[in-house]
Amino acid sequence: MLITDGMPISLLLSSKGCVSELALMGGGRSVSGKHEDLSAFGVDLSDWVTVGCRSVDGKLVYEVNGSEAYVLPLGPEPVRIVGMMFLFVGTGSVQAVRLQEGDDTAYRAF
Repeated sequence: MLITDGMPISLLLSSKGCVSELALMGGGRSVSGKHEDLSAFGVDLSDWVTVGCRSVDGKLVYEVNGSEAYVLPLGPEPVRIVGMMFLFVGTGSVQAVRLQEGDDTAYRAF
Protein backbone atom coordinates (compact mmCIF):
# COMPACT_ATOMS: atom_id res chain seq x y z
CA MET A 1 0.00 0.00 0.00
CA LEU A 2 1.28 3.44 -0.90
CA ILE A 3 0.32 6.05 1.67
CA THR A 4 -0.38 9.34 -0.10
CA ASP A 5 -1.52 12.81 0.88
CA GLY A 6 -4.94 11.72 -0.47
CA MET A 7 -6.52 8.30 -0.71
CA PRO A 8 -4.07 5.37 -0.33
CA ILE A 9 -3.12 3.32 -3.36
CA SER A 10 -3.54 -0.35 -2.57
CA LEU A 11 -2.69 -3.45 -4.53
CA LEU A 12 -3.77 -6.77 -3.04
CA LEU A 13 -2.96 -10.30 -4.14
CA SER A 14 -4.63 -13.61 -3.37
CA SER A 15 -4.73 -17.22 -4.44
CA LYS A 16 -6.43 -17.64 -7.80
CA GLY A 17 -9.71 -18.87 -6.31
CA CYS A 18 -10.14 -16.00 -3.85
CA VAL A 19 -10.06 -12.86 -6.03
CA SER A 20 -13.66 -11.88 -5.29
CA GLU A 21 -12.48 -11.02 -1.76
CA LEU A 22 -9.98 -8.45 -3.07
CA ALA A 23 -10.35 -4.69 -3.41
CA LEU A 24 -8.22 -1.94 -4.95
CA MET A 25 -7.93 1.70 -3.98
CA GLY A 26 -6.43 4.47 -6.04
CA GLY A 27 -7.20 7.67 -7.86
CA GLY A 28 -9.95 8.48 -5.36
CA ARG A 29 -11.79 5.26 -6.18
CA SER A 30 -12.32 1.87 -4.57
CA VAL A 31 -12.96 -1.28 -6.63
CA SER A 32 -14.38 -4.51 -5.22
CA GLY A 33 -13.64 -7.97 -6.61
CA LYS A 34 -17.30 -8.77 -6.02
CA HIS A 35 -18.28 -6.28 -8.75
CA GLU A 36 -15.21 -6.08 -11.04
CA ASP A 37 -12.93 -8.69 -12.60
CA LEU A 38 -9.78 -8.70 -10.47
CA SER A 39 -8.68 -12.17 -11.60
CA ALA A 40 -5.25 -10.83 -12.66
CA PHE A 41 -4.49 -10.37 -8.95
CA GLY A 42 -4.94 -14.10 -8.29
CA VAL A 43 -1.43 -15.59 -8.31
CA ASP A 44 0.66 -18.55 -7.20
CA LEU A 45 1.76 -17.29 -3.79
CA SER A 46 4.37 -20.05 -3.42
CA ASP A 47 6.65 -18.13 -5.82
CA TRP A 48 7.84 -14.50 -6.00
CA VAL A 49 5.33 -12.13 -7.59
CA THR A 50 6.36 -8.84 -9.19
CA VAL A 51 3.82 -6.05 -8.70
CA GLY A 52 3.83 -2.50 -9.94
CA CYS A 53 1.72 0.60 -10.00
CA ARG A 54 2.43 3.57 -12.23
CA SER A 55 0.69 6.68 -13.46
CA VAL A 56 0.45 7.06 -17.23
CA ASP A 57 -1.58 9.66 -19.15
CA GLY A 58 -3.97 10.38 -16.26
CA LYS A 59 -4.42 6.71 -15.38
CA LEU A 60 -3.22 4.50 -12.55
CA VAL A 61 -1.94 1.26 -14.09
CA TYR A 62 -1.58 -1.82 -11.86
CA GLU A 63 0.77 -4.57 -13.06
CA VAL A 64 1.26 -8.15 -11.90
CA ASN A 65 4.23 -10.17 -13.16
CA GLY A 66 4.86 -7.69 -15.97
CA SER A 67 1.29 -7.66 -17.34
CA GLU A 68 -1.31 -4.94 -17.01
CA ALA A 69 -3.82 -6.12 -14.40
CA TYR A 70 -6.18 -3.16 -13.97
CA VAL A 71 -6.45 0.54 -14.85
CA LEU A 72 -8.14 3.30 -12.83
CA PRO A 73 -8.52 6.95 -13.86
CA LEU A 74 -6.56 9.42 -11.75
CA GLY A 75 -8.12 12.55 -10.33
CA PRO A 76 -7.04 15.99 -11.51
CA GLU A 77 -4.91 16.76 -8.43
CA PRO A 78 -1.32 15.47 -8.17
CA VAL A 79 -0.71 12.88 -5.46
CA ARG A 80 2.37 12.77 -3.23
CA ILE A 81 3.58 9.46 -1.81
CA VAL A 82 4.41 9.92 1.88
CA GLY A 83 4.99 6.31 2.92
CA MET A 84 4.34 2.65 2.21
CA MET A 85 3.03 -0.32 4.11
CA PHE A 86 3.17 -4.07 3.57
CA LEU A 87 0.47 -6.27 5.08
CA PHE A 88 0.21 -10.06 4.97
CA VAL A 89 -2.46 -12.50 6.06
CA GLY A 90 -0.21 -15.32 7.18
CA THR A 91 3.45 -15.31 6.23
CA GLY A 92 4.93 -13.16 3.51
CA SER A 93 8.04 -11.27 2.52
CA VAL A 94 9.23 -8.47 0.28
CA GLN A 95 12.28 -8.99 -1.89
CA ALA A 96 12.79 -5.45 -3.26
CA VAL A 97 11.12 -2.03 -3.41
CA ARG A 98 11.72 0.75 -5.94
CA LEU A 99 9.94 4.07 -6.37
CA GLN A 100 10.65 5.99 -9.57
CA GLU A 101 9.78 9.37 -10.97
CA GLY A 102 10.28 9.12 -14.69
CA ASP A 103 13.63 7.41 -15.22
CA ASP A 104 15.01 8.57 -11.85
CA THR A 105 14.94 6.20 -8.87
CA ALA A 106 13.60 8.13 -5.87
CA TYR A 107 13.82 5.23 -3.38
CA ARG A 108 15.26 1.72 -3.42
CA ALA A 109 15.48 -0.84 -0.61
CA PHE A 110 16.29 -4.50 0.07
